[in-house]
Amino acid sequence: MPRAEAWAIRQVLVRWHGRVPLKIITDALYVVKGFLPRNKGAYKKGTNADIWCEIFDLMEAMEVKPTIHKVQSHLTAEELIECHKIN
Repeated sequence: MPRAEAWAIRQVLVRWHGRVPLKIITDALYVVKGFLPRNKGAYKKGTNADIWCEIFDLMEAMEVKPTIHKVQSHLTAEELIECHKIN
């Protein structure tokens, strides 16, 4: 559910102060691509533009921008922890 994934990121950013690093880990390639500068214009006009415009506005105001990391879907907790160590 791309909208649900984007909404989850929005919810985190609304609560994040943006003064220290934040690593966002997702299995949604759609969300990862939304963080690429070259895709910003398309996402601001796309299907979930309402959410993405908020995400971009929230990030603009942050001193330290969050980073996004793609992981494989359906990882166990142990696999996710191991992946976090690598990235």
